Amino acid sequence: MKHVKITLFFMIAMFFVNPVQAVVKLSQVEAYLNNLKTLQAHFKQWDPNGGLTTGTLYLQRPGHIRMDYNQPSKLVILADGETLFFADRETGDLSYSPIEQSPASFLLDAHINFQKGFKVDEFSVKANRIKLTIRRQGDNDLGALSLVFQRSPSLKLIQWVVMDSQNKKTIVNLENIQSGHKLDPVLFDSSILLK
Repeated sequence: MKHVKITLFFMIAMFFVNPVQAVVKLSQVEAYLNNLKTLQAHFKQWDPNGGLTTGTLYLQRPGHIRMDYNQPSKLVILADGETLFFADRETGDLSYSPIEQSPASFLLDAHINFQKGFKVDEFSVKANRIKLTIRRQGDNDLGALSLVFQRSPSLKLIQWVVMDSQNKKTIVNLENIQSGHKLDPVLFDSSILLK
């Protein structure tokens, strides 16, 4: 039992070299996300089976996200402020669910507060990377979301990993990131998804 406690201590020490610094860095991540109003980037996505797709991401907080997948995929994922849509322009299939049922939904919240409504499973700082893994409190069916940030020259979201309730992972890497510029509202118009 003593050996287990010592091992646990060193595991915690590895992730939290200084608990006070960790809290400060977590608050910096929170502030960065709350100040992030728009983002556009190219993405590479690996599904749980290792399949790779690419596309363009548009994010407008609060409530809006769009992922346009490159050919041969004709998939579009869109959140219009209330609902998350999955549209396949090849088959004409359209499915949807409330935004809150997505593990990535917290990114779209009007205000992010890691101490209210969330459980932080992991927070680590290694070299030029910060990794944060969270889940919504009281809803393990949603799975968890890991976010990876570049620390310098400035804090920047560069990856997220969605883990479903079976712990299957979907990895999204962001490249050519632009933030803070105005996005066309038509990007988030669900009425023209299949047109």
